[in-house]
Amino acid sequence: NRTATLAGMAMFDVFARLTTNSAIGQIHKNYHWTEGTGVTGTVNFAADGKYTVSITAENLGKSTGCADAACEHGINAVGTNGPIGTVTWNSSLTTATVTSFNGLHVTPSSAGGVSMHTRKEMQGHLFGTANDIEVGANLRFLRETNRQMIMMTGTAILSEQ
Repeated sequence: NRTATLAGMAMFDVFARLTTNSAIGQIHKNYHWTEGTGVTGTVNFAADGKYTVSITAENLGKSTGCADAACEHGINAVGTNGPIGTVTWNSSLTTATVTSFNGLHVTPSSAGGVSMHTRKEMQGHLFGTANDIEVGANLRFLRETNRQMIMMTGTAILSEQ
């Protein structure tokens, strides 16, 4: 049994269709930007060699890459415009002889009368030796309501600390 603690960086390509209120009513706009953030993670090894991977990104959904303030946030956990914040991806249990992993987590929810769907998907590879673990992963995040959506697709690279 061992837990490897990892740190690294992720870059995301972001597309959002966000709704803003104005004097003439609601306006739907499409936005696109690139966003980078630090990531942390763990690889938990069981005694039989099977393992799970967890990757956490902080401060998502805030970018200075577009001119409109609405696209500097995204859709928060209650379905309104605001920072996404912290997102954690978790893999399924992987057998000891396989160096690739994946995970999918879908969460339907509702808050303040807004129905929301959040999807987190991860696919990656485990590299290294017993005391020097590295992880590379493709991360996808989708959050949508009946009026708005944000999609993030990125790549993360983490090394054992």
